[in-house]
Amino acid sequence: LFLSLAFLADMMTGTATYILANSKYYKYQTYYILILVVLIILSNLILIPIFGLNGAALATLLSKIISNIIRHQILYRKFKLQPYNGKFILILLVAGISYISQYYIPEIRNLYLDIIIRSSIMSIVFIGLALGLRISEEVNERFVWLIRKLR
Repeated sequence: LFLSLAFLADMMTGTATYILANSKYYKYQTYYILILVVLIILSNLILIPIFGLNGAALATLLSKIISNIIRHQILYRKFKLQPYNGKFILILLVAGISYISQYYIPEIRNLYLDIIIRSSIMSIVFIGLALGLRISEEVNERFVWLIRKLR
């Protein structure tokens, strides 16, 4: 779980790595990697004796979150790029609601049927809420275009 969240935190910075690497500020990427390595080593030294293997995963999560905050700050200060807004929190809320919508469904013995039903419910709730709340105008416009095409 911790490692999944760590890589989710990494994905949330999107193309920040490539923006830095292909700009005149490419040296900042090297500093960023060095900071990440130091953070991982220090947090592993602290957390592994306390939590064991989970400590290593937690150390990775914390290191990636801290280093991605640093990378985000570099992007903001050098390029004035801000990838997040209020709708980001809204989409996280929608994702949480769609997860909860399938969580309390009783488990079905047939694994494949269970996966199909849970995935379908999550997808319907997520898509319905995302379209209904108009989180992304582009997605809503594309959805309307698709519906018109299907008619």
